[in-house]
Amino acid sequence: MKTTPFDVRVVTLSCVFHLVADHLGVDRTALSPQMSLRSLGADDLDEIELVILLEQEFDIEIADGEIDNDKTLGDLVNVVLKHGAEP
Repeated sequence: MKTTPFDVRVVTLSCVFHLVADHLGVDRTALSPQMSLRSLGADDLDEIELVILLEQEFDIEIADGEIDNDKTLGDLVNVVLKHGAEP
């Protein structure tokens, strides 16, 4: 079966949710793409650590300032996909 862009986005979203939930200690099932890192209680250190986790998980390099606490979880997925990463 061929993988579609929608499939890649859904799997990437699931992976991002898992990383964020584990790192911030929040319930993964309560997350939505519209939630910001700030609304989940993330501080500047969490932002840095999440960037590192995303880079390691998806084997990508995220530029400084590409992710901040005002970014939504959907924005995180877009950044990951922009770098051509696949889960």
